[in-house]
Amino acid sequence: MSDRRVIRTKHAIRDAFIRLLAVKDYEEIAVSEILESSNYSKPTFYKHYSGKADLVDQIMSDALNDLDNVITRYKNEHSYTWGNRDILAFNEMRFMHIYENKDLYKALFTYPCFALYPRHLQDYIDRLEVPYELFPRCDVRYFDYFNSSMAHIFSGTIYYWIRENFSSSPKRIAEMYSYTFCIDEEN
Repeated sequence: MSDRRVIRTKHAIRDAFIRLLAVKDYEEIAVSEILESSNYSKPTFYKHYSGKADLVDQIMSDALNDLDNVITRYKNEHSYTWGNRDILAFNEMRFMHIYENKDLYKALFTYPCFALYPRHLQDYIDRLEVPYELFPRCDVRYFDYFNSSMAHIFSGTIYYWIRENFSSSPKRIAEMYSYTFCIDEEN
């Protein structure tokens, strides 16, 4: 999907669909309405999607892939000592990405047709390799539980932020999330 025209087309269709979800239930939205709102034709839509359900699945998949690309790029560009400042910067980067795509994330966490997205996000975060050494006070026997808890708290933090209408900065949200795990700027 590296062709810029394809990316632009898919984003326009996605954005039109999300705008429609703000005023109508998923079941009430016809593909023709998405096309009218996005200014694309039926053949263009069906070139990329088999239907509305496929559009929803691809929006969720693309959101995870975009977040994964941001995380991977950040990790590749920064050498880590994995001190607390590194963790805060890493978390701020993740929340900055969400803030820059806040309309999408608001849709992913609000509209019923995306009900599975928070769970997919939690599973994705749970699978990230978090070095045990970052949390020396965590009993190694319970590290899987701890890692899973971090994933759910990440998702919950996004819910909180949406509910607060993104009134806090990405930096502040990253601090709140990080402090949940007793991480401070001193190390």
